[in-house]
Amino acid sequence: MALRLYFTAVATFCWCGLIVAAGAEDLPPRALAAASAGPLQAAGPTLAARPPESTAPMLIHVRVSRRLIAPLFEREVIREIKLDEQILDTRVRGTSRTVGATRLVLIPDPHQAVFDVVFGGHSTAEAQGTNEWVVAPSRTLTSLAGQARIVYDGHQLRAFPSQGSARARIQVTSVRPRRAGLLRRSIPGGFIERAGWRQLDRTLALREQIVARRSVARLRRFLDRELAAEITNSEFPQQLVAALENVGLSSQQVKVSSSSTALHLALQWPDSPAVPGGIPPPLQDLDPDLLVCIHQSAVDRLGQRLLAGALLNQGGISRDGRQILSSEALPAQLQLTLDPVHPIGIRFVDGLLDLTLNSSHCSLIETPLPGFGVHMRCRLQPTEAGLRTELVGLPRVTPYGPHNWSLAMIPLKQMVERALASHFADRTLTNSVWQIGKLDQPALRPTYANCEHGWLTLAWSRQVATPVQSLVADQATR
Repeated sequence: MALRLYFTAVATFCWCGLIVAAGAEDLPPRALAAASAGPLQAAGPTLAARPPESTAPMLIHVRVSRRLIAPLFEREVIREIKLDEQILDTRVRGTSRTVGATRLVLIPDPHQAVFDVVFGGHSTAEAQGTNEWVVAPSRTLTSLAGQARIVYDGHQLRAFPSQGSARARIQVTSVRPRRAGLLRRSIPGGFIERAGWRQLDRTLALREQIVARRSVARLRRFLDRELAAEITNSEFPQQLVAALENVGLSSQQVKVSSSSTALHLALQWPDSPAVPGGIPPPLQDLDPDLLVCIHQSAVDRLGQRLLAGALLNQGGISRDGRQILSSEALPAQLQLTLDPVHPIGIRFVDGLLDLTLNSSHCSLIETPLPGFGVHMRCRLQPTEAGLRTELVGLPRVTPYGPHNWSLAMIPLKQMVERALASHFADRTLTNSVWQIGKLDQPALRPTYANCEHGWLTLAWSRQVATPVQSLVADQATR
């Protein structure tokens, strides 16, 4: 149950995608040359001031691979626009077509998650430049590069001003004199044409630089506008803060880092004893898209905060009138009041999940009865539908608290044990229960589950589509 609430917070770390597109408007003049608007620099700084590192143990670890995040950001870009601009003494009208793609780059940082959304592409413009004396059709090819940085430090998402660069190459196909007025008709056309070519030769590099600078400005405005909109619309930081506050924690206890291949999240637990070994056991020959490792002491502490004094009945677990977990494990008319000090015990050992629930007292058909403890052991098995619980042995109901049991409690003990055995013998925790559906990854399936050395390790991977599946999916989106 406590794991379910935690996964609600975990799933929010994989956020909505950014649609990045760019258009470059280009201009005319003569044969081949090149101009650049400057090199592409780093998209944004990292945070300067670092708070002192906490010594609290890390009891929850989450690793989200780049493969899982990248599809939210990476896409092809095609954009067509009309041109109508003034470049020096020339009015330019035509069309521009930009083709490119965005990709996600994770930047290694031990103190925060750093993402660069990188755009690369080119723009092709067919235009006609006109001034007082000549008309010059042209074709312009502009290479474009843009980069925008997003940083998440565990408290907020921040987007830094984007950077961009462009390089324009202009080819003028012809220069034709404009026939207008008595003065122009009296000047030979060849003279006007040669003068036009000479003027273009002298100003071509400057025109290309102007094209490149304007293309970069448009690209940066677009990236900054899109990132600002995504940050504003993102509910992720607020959802995480709310989920942590529900269990008495804060975002100050979230440690975030990134490597070139994954985003890493760890939850520090204040006032907790050191964890033997300190880190989860390594996975051999396994590189999942989503990996979650939870220490048993974290679930214990979460359970104590959430379940102390809670009511457990056929409808599930509730506390202070609020439903915490829906279930149908207990017989009708039976209600347990969980112990206010030690309501739950969790152990991850020998590949099994060892669960104990302790009740201070209970009632059956409104008849007060002594409390008892419920102990179960189960194994988690990954399946296509989710994680299936496989009960190992029968549940045990034992006395708990200072009261001794009478013979009248034996039928109740047997009834509860049968009900739990029936409920947990073969139960599937679906994706909706584990909140994995919030990742917008419908092909994400559990592929690994293990309980060893006090750690519960769960892994999910995306199902690789076969060529036939890919074709059907592509046709379905058209």
